[in-house]
Amino acid sequence: MIAPKILAPLALLITLLNIQAQDEIIVRGSSKFDVAIGNFGGPAGTTVAQALSKRLRDSGYFNIKAPGPGLFVVIGGSDGRQVDGTLTGPQGQSMFRKGYRNARIDTNIARLADDITEAITGIPGINGTSLVFVGRSDGRKEIFQCLADGSGLRQLTRDRGICVSPSLSSKRGYVAYTSYASGYPDIYTIGADGSNRRRIINAPGTNGGAAISPDGGRIACTMSFSGNKELYVVSRGGGRPRALTRTAASESSPTWSPNGSEIIYSSDQTGRPQLYRISASGGRARQLSLGYGYCTEPAWSPDGNRLAFTVKAGGIAIALHDFRTGKTTRLRAGEDPTWAPDSRHLAFAAGGSLYRLNVDTGAMQRLAVNVSSISEPSWGR
Repeated sequence: MIAPKILAPLALLITLLNIQAQDEIIVRGSSKFDVAIGNFGGPAGTTVAQALSKRLRDSGYFNIKAPGPGLFVVIGGSDGRQVDGTLTGPQGQSMFRKGYRNARIDTNIARLADDITEAITGIPGINGTSLVFVGRSDGRKEIFQCLADGSGLRQLTRDRGICVSPSLSSKRGYVAYTSYASGYPDIYTIGADGSNRRRIINAPGTNGGAAISPDGGRIACTMSFSGNKELYVVSRGGGRPRALTRTAASESSPTWSPNGSEIIYSSDQTGRPQLYRISASGGRARQLSLGYGYCTEPAWSPDGNRLAFTVKAGGIAIALHDFRTGKTTRLRAGEDPTWAPDSRHLAFAAGGSLYRLNVDTGAMQRLAVNVSSISEPSWGR
């Protein structure tokens, strides 16, 4: 364990406590694992234990209990930056003992929470994953990034114009987005650390809706240089785009299948937006029967089993289609859904704020991100 050191700066501890300044979680109920957070030593031990408890509870997998027999137990320590953690099982068996040495304490807590989640459930945690989204900075739309709980906020772009439609590739560590920096809507890529910004598509007309393939090597997008918006695929590095559609309609909002072999997108071929499924190499598109007259902004779950999308039905709302059962369900008001890597959580925008929803339990929280006019989130995978 880490030996006690000089107290961490007060501002750092306040930052951690602010993680908890989020809306109350409401959970409809599910079978959960009982976990006790035991003693955390060191100058920041108590604060780390509180932040860890919140992350585990918010995941929807755990009940946080007082220490006692028959529970999973986590103990550890922190000097205000580094974090150590030990997990034991209900029979007292050791499950892991790890140290986390990232320069940011919130990242270390997130990684510990994810290791606990995977060790107990077998499902990778999402605390250390990232979201990108559009928000306002100095009155302009720019691209921002945060962790899955809203902490670790960073501004990625400073184009001082309009930046929209971001897509994050965690595997390749970059973001694709549309920027009006040149005065026209062109597609750019930028490193997830804010470096290496470059324009990859600047064809005449409107270029937008970038969606990075699961392997990070391709980008689906829409381009209108031929007269109306058609669906294209281009290499991450740019080059000649390949057309997938040739219709009299306007295509938008592509999303990739988990293996990168298919794309679902929105098109107004029937007069109102509906969703279509097409091979990533092109060919005949097939309309999906989803039971709504207005469907757009599809998001294919990483496990391939479900599709989230935006509908107009009693207002703007998020709906969920299960490919296994063929059932479609209206979830709640909101738009721009995006899946977490665990295929269980969705992020979405509503009223200019960012929310996270567990689609299996109904647990939802507003992420306390200090940015206004939030829209178009994208969860890296």
